Amino acid sequence: MQLMAKAYRSLSLRTLPSLCRICEQWNSAAICNACRRLHIRQQARCCRCALPSNTVVCAECESHPPLWQRCAAALPYAEPWRSLIADYKFNGHLGLVRFWGECLRQRAAEMGMLEQVELVVPVPLSQARLRERGFNQSLILAKALTHPQVLPEGLLRLRDTQPQANLPRQERLNNLAHAIACNPRHVQDFQQRHVLLVDDVMTTGSTLQACTQALLQVGVQQVHVLVLARADGRQAPQSDPAH
Repeated sequence: MQLMAKAYRSLSLRTLPSLCRICEQWNSAAICNACRRLHIRQQARCCRCALPSNTVVCAECESHPPLWQRCAAALPYAEPWRSLIADYKFNGHLGLVRFWGECLRQRAAEMGMLEQVELVVPVPLSQARLRERGFNQSLILAKALTHPQVLPEGLLRLRDTQPQANLPRQERLNNLAHAIACNPRHVQDFQQRHVLLVDDVMTTGSTLQACTQALLQVGVQQVHVLVLARADGRQAPQSDPAH
């Protein structure tokens, strides 16, 4: 029995059979290779906002550049990823975290991000939302990058805010006013550093802009943004069932 238990523990989780979360065929990974080839497609995107673009920097970012230096998205915010991200975020389905990490690391490597940043910081949740959900989905994604310097509470959300996606631009700005700040304990850590800001889904970009502004205000030299999925501007994210 001890030998069997030892042999079982020595097995990599990658070798255990499971159902692909998309096609539901038996496989050794959460997402099978066939579904990866079918649903992960390379698309030219603006390096500043991560929206589809035929140019390196889209016209909107040329005229109104964001506060961050570069932005990359691992996946489009479309099916089947949209539903799987909702299960991860709202229902605590963490079985895809390893796969999410692979997607993020690959995209970050393509953009040369991880080599240039010294700190990785997740977009924060309010304390009320953290208690309800039980985890910060952006922090888990940040840790999945396996970067040696992740600051789990580098940024703080000082109050809960309404979902951003359905608000007009000015209301989005007002909604986030004074809502996000750098943790006073880490102000010195941020001085003249290059920071990678990580989130699950980017829609309007207002939350990431507020986070970037808070980082720049305490002396961060440059901010880069990495998100798991990017909405195309027409898609609103699925709302938290608790709100």
